[in-house]
Amino acid sequence: MSAPKPLTAPAPRRTLPAMTEPRAEFERKLLYSVVEVATITGRPPGLIKRWIYRGQLACVRLDEESPFVPFEALVDRLERLAWKRARRRAREREAAAGTRERDAAAGTPSEPGARTVD
Repeated sequence: MSAPKPLTAPAPRRTLPAMTEPRAEFERKLLYSVVEVATITGRPPGLIKRWIYRGQLACVRLDEESPFVPFEALVDRLERLAWKRARRRAREREAAAGTRERDAAAGTPSEPGARTVD
């Protein structure tokens, strides 16, 4: 008979995308405090409490004072933050490309200090 396998937490259903701003590497456990979520996401604790109050972040209340965020809710929020950041960067790139195209068509420099060649 083989030795019993140690109990481990189940694997997450989704994988976290590579993120630069929030900490993608964090201790994996069932519940996280508001301060831990703030540290992981790089946001202030007051904003985390606002997300919980508005229902944007699921929580478990063990008593009146302390909400705890489950692992799955934290992963969902991190994925949403990464998606919003990627969408915002894509819009900024499109806007910058559109500005350069308009400037090229009008014959004006797209960057301050740049000169046009006649």
